[in-house]
Amino acid sequence: EVEVEPRKDNEAPKTQQLLLSDPNPHPHPHPNTRSDCLQAEMGRKKRKDGPKPWCWYCEREFDTEDILIQHQKARHFKCSVCHRRLFTASGLVVHCQSKHKIDIKEVPNSLPGRESTEIEICGMAGVPEEDLLNHRSSDRAETAEEKRARLEEEATYGAGDDIDEAAAAAEANAAAAVRH
Repeated sequence: EVEVEPRKDNEAPKTQQLLLSDPNPHPHPHPNTRSDCLQAEMGRKKRKDGPKPWCWYCEREFDTEDILIQHQKARHFKCSVCHRRLFTASGLVVHCQSKHKIDIKEVPNSLPGRESTEIEICGMAGVPEEDLLNHRSSDRAETAEEKRARLEEEATYGAGDDIDEAAAAAEANAAAAVRH
């Protein structure tokens, strides 16, 4: 049994006394500084190693999945009539149909090829496995801006080896139109 002594009015609480007197108040040894541990105990989230969460609809990266979900609700799943924020594209479709009699065919503010309301995505949950793997491998190879441009080009000209041929044909058509 531990005896607890009443504290005097001018004394700091026991926990504060321990922190002030003991250079390492933690029972486990660790490489972090004392201030880092105190901040971590007080609510600061530790940074996880690995890929950052990213929005499947627009390729933007976020520090946490909570911030990603807030982004999706504000940017992709927000009703244009009453500004209600929903958790999924299908939730937005059902809301707009039942409350406003509006048919939503595409997810707002999404990249070409990513407009489908059929895919059930909330945060990182539901992102197609192929896109997760592609994002991880291309994450090191190209920036988000470069990827946006590539996805737009693929949506315009098609994917694969045909891109260069389609781009050349488009340039030739544009040049021919200028001549006439």
